Amino acid sequence: AIAESGPVPEGSGSFAQLRRYSSESKHKASASSESLVSGANESRTRAEDSAAVGAMMHFALLNINVVVENPTEDAASWKFIGKPLEVALAKAAAEHHIHFPTVKEGKEAVHILPFNSLNKFAASVYKIDNKHMLSLLGAPEILLKFSDASEAEKADILSNIKSMADEGDRLVGVAVKEVDSITDFHLKDQTHIKNLKFLGTLSFRDPLRPGVADAIAEVMGSGVRVIIVTGDHAGTARVI
Repeated sequence: AIAESGPVPEGSGSFAQLRRYSSESKHKASASSESLVSGANESRTRAEDSAAVGAMMHFALLNINVVVENPTEDAASWKFIGKPLEVALAKAAAEHHIHFPTVKEGKEAVHILPFNSLNKFAASVYKIDNKHMLSLLGAPEILLKFSDASEAEKADILSNIKSMADEGDRLVGVAVKEVDSITDFHLKDQTHIKNLKFLGTLSFRDPLRPGVADAIAEVMGSGVRVIIVTGDHAGTARVI
């Protein structure tokens, strides 16, 4: 299922992909979605696509930590406090009528592993409808290593990820699975994190601020060597 600004072209893909465009001053999205299933040439209804996107965003929101400053006001005017990417995700979800403050209602948090630069993902286990659901939000290439996708499917997904990164997008993936038993289950033990279902990617666009290119050119012209250190995908870094 692909949701992006503007019409969605025909094509093929083996994963759900939600493309987000966001910046500090502007945040736009379209609820347009269309299913693209590789190989089988099957089509799903838009309702099914919407449900797939909704599930992906629900699990993504379980792994972020933001605060709504004004929760009593209309959702369209909410102000969020948190990491910029997580705030953008919460705003994007609200545009799809999925509100962060209500996502965790009725769900029991069993295990929480915050994002860190070593793992490159956040993880959690929540009890949902008497099932223990493990979900990860983080670098899609890392999540794919924990997924049950075939090597061919992984190659296809990684190709799509590279294409988006080469456009300058920041990418995070979402993966889930039901945990049969939480006895002796630990998120820090990555042997417990395997055979996940890779749901898709969330793509964020955060354009350079005006004047950055001129500032970099000026310092380089003065003999300063500029080096970018980033945790983003290499393709994103090259575009920046």
